Amino acid sequence: MARGFSVFANGGYLVTPHVIERVADSAGREVLRADAPVACSDCPDATAAPLAISPANAYVMTDIMTDVINRGTAQAARSLGRSDLAGKTGTTSDRRDAWFVATTPTS
Repeated sequence: MARGFSVFANGGYLVTPHVIERVADSAGREVLRADAPVACSDCPDATAAPLAISPANAYVMTDIMTDVINRGTAQAARSLGRSDLAGKTGTTSDRRDAWFVATTPTS
């Protein structure tokens, strides 16, 4: 779910999610940085993420999912006080479980 929905937040680029971005010691010195693909259109880096959908489609989907937060089934997420959330809710068969996934363009 995280990888699929991150395409919208990353402007159409398919990025593999990483749980740990970096590790720092107690003095703030970086001891590890994840070698994660970056999402951008003109990256000279060979690890640049591939474009999965057009930036226009990513924008439209993010706009639709913003309405889920502002006016739809995920209005409780507004209590976080963030204006950059977009999300999708869902239920499993027989309404046994409910789920929610949200994206932001930044951390």
